[in-house]
Formats: sequence, structure tokens, C-alpha cells
Amino acid sequence: MKKVVGFMVLAAMVASFAFVSCKAGEDGDTVYIPYTPETKDSEKENKAAEMAQVPVITSQPQGATYTVGTSDVNPLRVIAEVTDGGTLSYQWYKTDGSPINGATSAIFQPFDDGKAPFVETETIYSYYCIVTNTYENATDTTHKTQTKQTSTAVITVKPLPKPMAPAIPDGKNLSGTAAGESKVSLSIEASVTDEGSISYQWYKDGAEISGATNPSYEAVESGKYYVEVINSLRGLATKIKSNECTVTIGVGNSSGDAGINIDFN
Repeated sequence: MKKVVGFMVLAAMVASFAFVSCKAGEDGDTVYIPYTPETKDSEKENKAAEMAQVPVITSQPQGATYTVGTSDVNPLRVIAEVTDGGTLSYQWYKTDGSPINGATSAIFQPFDDGKAPFVETETIYSYYCIVTNTYENATDTTHKTQTKQTSTAVITVKPLPKPMAPAIPDGKNLSGTAAGESKVSLSIEASVTDEGSISYQWYKDGAEISGATNPSYEAVESGKYYVEVINSLRGLATKIKSNECTVTIGVGNSSGDAGINIDFN
């Protein structure tokens, strides 16, 4: 059995890899042992410095849910870092991949006025950011920049609840009485229990009557009349339509006198 006698080899004698000869035992046989010098820490650092460092995202942008008109919509925010001394830059995107003009900082407000926009149905807005590290001292010119994409932040905007429908007694019925021989006084009662305000609009033969916006209306012409009752709240409106009333003015009675006929449909 051969016994190997090792020798200390100075690092300066070996560039990268060498065979070191060692004399083994009394028979004079020589055994060659490969030697690889250990890479120094400084050399490792130099290799790492050949390219820019990929940014590390330490805080992702957070989505949230808001209601139309909410004025405290939180901006989206990303926190990233590198340790190679590079410069970080930012670009925000919609999830369709289109960059958002001017959104080039770590903080992004998706709505210009900081308020949730008006929507009639629940709407989703999604965004992400690409963080770029630019390291000018990188010796690998093809890797002077490195990027990292954040997770997607989802903002949900819900519409305001619609105002309640106005309540009308007697199943939306109009009431009407003759006011003399040439006109009929029509009226309706309505109420709401939310914070909305009630308004009215009268119609004759399907056409809006200009200026007829009170709970009562005097009809002086024959025709079919009805009224819309509108409850308005926070820019939204809910309306209902009354039943129709057919008014006939100038109908002759059995004595041949002019009269009025009122028929509620």
C-alpha cells in the first residue's frame, strides 16, 4: 500500500489549475494530485460586479375596495432595494401591458383627483410596476440594467346604492276631480324614507309637459295623462310611473250641456 506525502504549494505558482507531484513510499513511484486554488472573496465580488443586481421587492403594492365618490383612495406604493449602488427607476402599467404616462415613481395614484370614479356597476382596475436597477459600473455591458415586476394590485370600485323607489298609495293611482267645466285637477301622493328628494314630471299623450313638475297638474285639454315620480340621491335617481288618466273635456251630457269625463286606466 502506497503512502502519499503531501507538499504545500504556493498560490502564486498556480494560475488556475495544476498537477502537483508527490513522492510516495520507498519504491520511488510518483503520484500526481490535481490542485485548484481557492477563489478569494475579492475575486467573487468582482465577478458579481460584472452585472447589475436584480431589484429586491420588499413591499408590494396593495389593492383595496372603494365606493364611488370615496375621497381617500390610497395610492399604490412599491418599496425595492439593491446593494450594488445602482439607481432604481419605476414604470407603472395597466394589466393589458400598456404603460401609464407619467407614472414613473415608487408611488402611483390611479385616480387623478384621489376619488373613486363614478361607475354604474362594480368595476375592477388592476396595475403593476416594473422596477429597474441601472448599474453603470457593471463590466458586462449587456447587463447594466436588471428588472423586477411587482405583483398585481387590484382596485375594486363599487357603485353607490340606488335611491329607493318612491312609495305611492293605492297602487300608483292618480286622483282627479273636475275643476269647473273646462279643466281637471290631477294629483298624486308619494314618499321616500331614505335621504333622497322627490320630484315630478307630468306627461300628456306620452310627451313631457314643460314646466309640469309639481305633485298636481290641471289638465285643460283632452288626452291621456300620467306622472313620473323621481327620487334623487347622490347623483343617482330612481323613478316610477303612475297609472294613466284619460281626460275628455267638452263631452255632452244627456241635457246637451258640455261636461268632463275622467277615466283612470
